[in-house]
Amino acid sequence: MLPERERLFCEQFFYTETHKLPNHFESILQCGFSVCLNQRMIIYFDFSLVGDYSPIFNVTADVVFVVDSSNEVSSHDYTSEKRFVKSVARALNLASKKSRVAVIIYSDYATTPIKFADYQTTGQFNDAVDNLIHIRRTRRMDRALFETVEALKQARPLVPKLVFFLTSGRQDTGAPSLDAAARGVTETGAIVYLVAIGQRPNLRELRVVVEKPDNIISVTAFGDLQQQSRDISKDVADNLGECQ
Repeated sequence: MLPERERLFCEQFFYTETHKLPNHFESILQCGFSVCLNQRMIIYFDFSLVGDYSPIFNVTADVVFVVDSSNEVSSHDYTSEKRFVKSVARALNLASKKSRVAVIIYSDYATTPIKFADYQTTGQFNDAVDNLIHIRRTRRMDRALFETVEALKQARPLVPKLVFFLTSGRQDTGAPSLDAAARGVTETGAIVYLVAIGQRPNLRELRVVVEKPDNIISVTAFGDLQQQSRDISKDVADNLGECQ
């Protein structure tokens, strides 16, 4: 954490110069940080210090995030997944009597540490997401999908159901195919968006997870998740027909 004086300077600079940097600065956007360099100083702008000012869309839905917590995800990359979850949850209107959010984490097992009824404010929800454990074992996406079915049993009957399934790799060698588990999610009536991160996911294997290919969102790297979260949220809201 930066000292107070430098942090205040960073916040002021972020607000006033985020689109037009002085000529003697080089702006680099990488892994959720904007790094400005000159001959004397390096200033890191952590976007969590200045808040998330992305739009909030007028949607009401029950949203499940399924987060890759396997051993192929580094600690830094796991933090990028958490930022994505927090940003999209906020944009999709997490609030009392509006959208509700559940979070599943998975590796060689899956669990739901955040359930629909747990949090109705972004502040409390964000704290809970920040505290999610990193399991760091092999990847069983079938178990994550079965856990998704269980989580969706608590969804409201007349409210759209959305699932964001994040993965950065393949099903564990020797594990069952995803067909049966994916079919179970489809039968709930939820709209599933597959967020495939990096080059490792096998899109042919994962195709059964979504109803249509357009619901596969390919992200080049974990560091791009936050940048793409706003467009993803807007596209989802547009698809629901409830975008402001």
